[in-house]
Amino acid sequence: MLSLLSAAHAQLVQNMTFAGHTRQYYVTVPPSPPTGLIIALSPSDIVYTSQFCTREIGQVAAQTGAMVVCPAARVFNSSGPGHPGGMAACWESFPHYGYCMGGAPESDEDMDFLVALIERIKSQYTIPDGRTIMSGISNGGSASYRFNCEHADMIDGLVIGIQAWFDPYAGYFDYVHERLPPVRPPQCHPQRLVPLYSADGTKDSFYGQPPRVPGFESVANWEVYSTTVLGCTGNRTVTSRGPHDFWEGTGTVCYTYPHCPAIVGAGLNIMCEVTNMTHDGTALGVLLPSAFADFFTPTDRHGTDAATPSDRPTADSVSPTVVEEQRE
Repeated sequence: MLSLLSAAHAQLVQNMTFAGHTRQYYVTVPPSPPTGLIIALSPSDIVYTSQFCTREIGQVAAQTGAMVVCPAARVFNSSGPGHPGGMAACWESFPHYGYCMGGAPESDEDMDFLVALIERIKSQYTIPDGRTIMSGISNGGSASYRFNCEHADMIDGLVIGIQAWFDPYAGYFDYVHERLPPVRPPQCHPQRLVPLYSADGTKDSFYGQPPRVPGFESVANWEVYSTTVLGCTGNRTVTSRGPHDFWEGTGTVCYTYPHCPAIVGAGLNIMCEVTNMTHDGTALGVLLPSAFADFFTPTDRHGTDAATPSDRPTADSVSPTVVEEQRE
């Protein structure tokens, strides 16, 4: 295992050859043995990925003690029938009706890369068992969702911001016919059901109120995921659990379901709707510390919050930065 000698967090870009491509990722290594591992995906190359890891979620490693790894996405030509685009970084998240290549089917390569990356990190550093989170924003959130569907045995929590909860195998959008993909039975079948925190904003230009396209509303799609994939029952309810201190100020409403017995660990499934939040990557900087504390601090599954308010990030911890809308 690597020896960590610095008293400060070490931050560095590392390379990894996978499937004939040079993949890059930005790593924040804590000065003490990591308390866990957080993978954070954004739809960007290594330049913006490094900025995302140091700005939008720059305090997460210090707040959690976890190692934070931000892999860069590959660059694709997103032009296609009905989908004007160009060269842009993108995670292959949708085997059907995706957008990395203008609606063409997207391969398994990115999912396989993330598996190999987690295995590599865990071979190089001592990461405690049962404390790995997969997370992402926007298209990176879509990739996190797909990873959860296919490789949930490798993670212990899922955290997704500014994403609309589309089943990866049903697809994102039919650009040729300008409509949602055909309705199909749920195709996402995780090997285990891990705790979830998610958030989106009412002014998100894709998934807010009103959404860009009917059917893109994130809270409604989270409800479908909760009932059809997680097996939650009852009606959604408002909860005081989960993060409520996004930088936009007051107005956050978080939802959960009264019964989600199949979710492992803390058993949490929370979706927060943030008033006035846009398609903003800083959401992950608030979600992750709260999720890490709540997922991995021993508590009664139906009891009080695992972390006290003082343990959670405040609006002062992050600054608003709108994600460039080069993807979704």
